[in-house]
Amino acid sequence: MRTATLIGTAILAIALVTACSESREEKFEKALRAAESAQKTVDSARKEVESELARYEKASAAAEAAEKKLAKARSQLESAESKAARARAEVAKWADDATVFRSVQRRLLEERSLGNAAISARVQGGVAYLEGNVARSTERERAIQIARETPGVVDVQSSITVGSASATTPSIAPAPAAEPEAATQATAPEPAPIPVDVLPVEPMPAEPAPQLEAPAPAQPAAESPSPATGDTDVYWPDKNLPR
Repeated sequence: MRTATLIGTAILAIALVTACSESREEKFEKALRAAESAQKTVDSARKEVESELARYEKASAAAEAAEKKLAKARSQLESAESKAARARAEVAKWADDATVFRSVQRRLLEERSLGNAAISARVQGGVAYLEGNVARSTERERAIQIARETPGVVDVQSSITVGSASATTPSIAPAPAAEPEAATQATAPEPAPIPVDVLPVEPMPAEPAPQLEAPAPAQPAAESPSPATGDTDVYWPDKNLPR
């Protein structure tokens, strides 16, 4: 036990002597290497910060440009929607329910995303009423959007249900009767003349033209000697004529 204690004391003494044997220059070199290593770490971190800052500035510039483009696109969208609304209102002034119904039904049938949906429509007073069943809510929203964007539709009322019922082709509701036109525009066509059987008329025999009698040729007057004067007197054969 005493021997072990002496050995430990000797080792500790050797370590203390070795530590005290480092010179000032060696300690300086050791500290310098540690400082250089730390500086390298700082430089690396600074470069990383500078790189991320450049990316941030570039992204900020791109984001600013993107925000301007987005604002411009939104402005164009608002202008287009306003024009479309005015155009639909103008169409609604002149379109009747029957015309608007045919347009809504045609658009619903032509929409590919609604190929398996069963939707019927009717229009009354410019309001589109939708009924039927679809498999997904997105199909219902699409049908409402199509009806709302149809020129002449002022509002949309939807009774479309979403479920797993088997959908068939959309049923076409009968078109509402067209509104009567103004009296000035409605002109009744004249009735066609009824053909009348014409009996053949036999030609009348032509009457012969009356023939005029030719006047009798005038007879030459005969001269008779006058006993008293020796002159000639005219002789008239017709006793009725004056001499």
